[in-house]
Amino acid sequence: MKSAINGEKSAINGEKSAIINEKSAIKFIKSAIILKKSANQDPEAAVPLFPGPQQSHSK
Repeated sequence: MKSAINGEKSAINGEKSAIINEKSAIKFIKSAIILKKSANQDPEAAVPLFPGPQQSHSK
């Protein structure tokens, strides 16, 4: 009986974390869209979302 209750609790916790992950994914997508819009308006002010090795030209 106890293991069934624990299983239900962990299922609920898993659902909660899935909802939290979904919310943060939506926030991330929204911020990416905002970044893209601002980049289209002002290319000089555009900051790369993922600065990779291709941006590091300064030596």
